[in-house]
Amino acid sequence: METQFLKYIAENNLISTDQPTLIAISGGADSVVLAHLFHRCKLPFALVHCNFSLRGEHSDGDELFVRKLAKKYRCRLFAERFDTKDFAALRKISIEMAARELRYFLFDKIRTECGYHAIATAHHQDDNAETILLNLIRGTGLKGLLGIKKKSENHIIRPLLFANKAMIMAYVEKHKLSYRTDASNFESIYKRNKLRNEVFPLLKEMNPSVVKTINDNASRITESYSFYQLSIQKELIKLIDKENSTFHAINIEALQQTGYARLFLFEWLQPYGFNESDIDDINEALDSQSGKQFIVGDYILVKDRDTIVLSPKEAIIEPFTIEEDTNIQINPIFLDFVRSRKKNIDLKHDDNNIAFVDAALLLYPLTVRHWEDGDYFIPLGMTQRKKVSDFLIDNKVPLYTKKQTFVMIDRNDTIIWVIGMRIADSVKVSDKTKTIIKIEYSKRRNCLEEIANNNSLKNKLIVIPVERKRKDAVQ
Repeated sequence: METQFLKYIAENNLISTDQPTLIAISGGADSVVLAHLFHRCKLPFALVHCNFSLRGEHSDGDELFVRKLAKKYRCRLFAERFDTKDFAALRKISIEMAARELRYFLFDKIRTECGYHAIATAHHQDDNAETILLNLIRGTGLKGLLGIKKKSENHIIRPLLFANKAMIMAYVEKHKLSYRTDASNFESIYKRNKLRNEVFPLLKEMNPSVVKTINDNASRITESYSFYQLSIQKELIKLIDKENSTFHAINIEALQQTGYARLFLFEWLQPYGFNESDIDDINEALDSQSGKQFIVGDYILVKDRDTIVLSPKEAIIEPFTIEEDTNIQINPIFLDFVRSRKKNIDLKHDDNNIAFVDAALLLYPLTVRHWEDGDYFIPLGMTQRKKVSDFLIDNKVPLYTKKQTFVMIDRNDTIIWVIGMRIADSVKVSDKTKTIIKIEYSKRRNCLEEIANNNSLKNKLIVIPVERKRKDAVQ
């Protein structure tokens, strides 16, 4: 088995021989064999063990066993104890998911801080077959049928994927290796255990080589998937209109004309957490009225006229004030104020994110907030007031942009700028203007690093939340 182990590592370029590998070890047969193979092949390694405190004295016994093993191999051991149940309750996730999060957080922390090139886990072919069937049941699409990767982007490697469980247990017998047995593995309370304990025995009655068959199919699907992905991404690039780094929009007519609308929706949205059911609902909504929304995790998808738009959920900002001596406003939105004599500035521009106003007509303190139903202003060039909602409709502002439209109001609660759109006529620059204020708005967030590196931007305002004012809606 050592020969197969080294060959598999070399063929897949899994291990750097001049840097040690961090081996995740539970004390079970699989991870004990992995550690023994590293030891026998004289590959540098350290061990990392997670005590999830889920099985009382049995969990402590696993930790003690691993400590003795590390002493036997004269290798470094990292052992961490977690209160997994409390963590799961705090995060409102399952115990299984909580253990996974804690495990991989610890692994990566040790790897980066202590200089290990990779974390090796003891996944094998039986694990891979179980994962593929679980993904099939969950509906993760074609990607889920690829199974467990030999090497992942998060520096996880799986040097035992060449072996099945029978090979591992034969190795245990041959070298008379001691290991710990987790009794919970025989309880079918988790989906994976139910597959392992109840489903796979039935499948093996039908096909004794079912694990090998599933793994072989996964290898063939992986080859096909690479070509499939290239084709899908090529078409998605054509379909997705990347208006900016925040919004991704797809024209509904163009999507439907492909003849594979649902397929492209799945490949586009699944990485953002949308599942099969979500995709079905979105696909059905393509011909519905505007305004339908789908919120999944940190993302929101909106059906807006002839497009569907994906964007991150934006947090609702609290109103904040701007005093007269403000030069720059950093968070939660970016506003830059520059005062100039009228004769020194060119007012010609076509950027709606820049506003030129008469400094003498600004009544401080100013307040910035989200626009609300009932808001109105007198747009530049007009004499009659107009509802902000109607102004946005007239300017064909998409639904997803409306939600992140801000207004600037003066101390009399009068809107002087629909930010990024148009100023009010009451603050316009005229022949009587002596001093102009140029206000530049940016959709950038978290500008602090940029400010720190730019001396001219360091004079910044502290954001002061203010009590919201509601006016009666205009009838």
